[in-house]
Amino acid sequence: MLVQRTFLGGRRWPRPWRIRVDTMAGGTSNLTMTNYMRSGSEDYPIITNWGDGTQTVSKDIVSHTYASDGDYVISHYSLDNFDTAYLENGSHKNIVEVIDPFPRLPSVGDGYSRTFYEDNYLQAIPSNLFDNNADFITNLGFTFYGIKGGPLRIPSGLFKSLSKLTLITSIFSESVLDYIPDGLFEGMTTIVGADRTFENAKASYSGNRIFAGCTGLNSIDHCFNNAKIPVFGDDTFNGCTGVTRDNTNTFRGITSTKNIGARTFANCINIRQGGYNFSGTDSNIPIMELESIGDYTWQNCTSFTYIGKFLHNVPKFKTLPPHTFSGCTKLNSFGYIFNDAPALGAMDLYLDSCPSFYEPPFLGVPDMTPTTQRVIHVPSGCTSTSEYPNKYRVVADR
Repeated sequence: MLVQRTFLGGRRWPRPWRIRVDTMAGGTSNLTMTNYMRSGSEDYPIITNWGDGTQTVSKDIVSHTYASDGDYVISHYSLDNFDTAYLENGSHKNIVEVIDPFPRLPSVGDGYSRTFYEDNYLQAIPSNLFDNNADFITNLGFTFYGIKGGPLRIPSGLFKSLSKLTLITSIFSESVLDYIPDGLFEGMTTIVGADRTFENAKASYSGNRIFAGCTGLNSIDHCFNNAKIPVFGDDTFNGCTGVTRDNTNTFRGITSTKNIGARTFANCINIRQGGYNFSGTDSNIPIMELESIGDYTWQNCTSFTYIGKFLHNVPKFKTLPPHTFSGCTKLNSFGYIFNDAPALGAMDLYLDSCPSFYEPPFLGVPDMTPTTQRVIHVPSGCTSTSEYPNKYRVVADR
């Protein structure tokens, strides 16, 4: 129901779209703010109530200077129910909250990428933010990019109404987040590209099933590259059967991560190769904090043939789960894996194919002892030899 108000000689205008600003959000006083909307028509200007008793009417983006510091609610009204309204994208000073979902904005159409680009202090948005425009939105690339001062709280279900969403490239890159909620993109089969989605992002943790069941997803390159996230939940990409490109660098350089859940890439049946996952860079500063990963990381990745620099430069990593590669029946080529892991202890790793180590594995790993035996179990038809018997043994006993 519309709340009718009168202004400008009795003309009627509907309820507003509101944002909240804090003039001290950056730690120092910033009294001058801009509104967030402009109009595409001289006949239907945007009416802005600045929250301090001041109002302006303009087709264009306008600014206002407050008399004193504080929190203010800026209300945007439109004389044509926002039919000709446009958003001013990104770099708005001191916005801390979006109070209302976007009104329906036909003139904006699909133009929601970069909407909050480098809006440094944004902290809160409604869970139905995009719902009124769900039939328009296909691309949210860079929408929440570079929010450095947050943290931004991502509501559960924020994207669930977006049945046409295709691209989320860098949507949260370089941003400080509260946490990544369970199932944020789960089951959204229209998404095809998630490259750099959380690259260089910071969050207290990443929940379960973030991309699980995104069967249309085909590229996840650098998705969490260099992210500062201490804990990842289970099933991050489980069932992403459309991923056909190499998932290189998907989790590279996650230096703050201590624990990663189970089945990260399970049932991604078309992934062919993977490199630099759960690994540090070759000259890693700071060092990787990773201590453990859950089992069945690449379970049933039946097209998987090669993996390189997996768990490379992980000095605190303690144990490798036995079924990391369970069901990877074509995986036969390994390069520079399990290197620079001086804390790696005992291991029983089960493979469903015959391995070839084209570059030396287990470099920088201590020799085995009676209590830290490392055994790689392979099918009975494989050659059961090891180039480094003091580091690990290959046994054809399956």
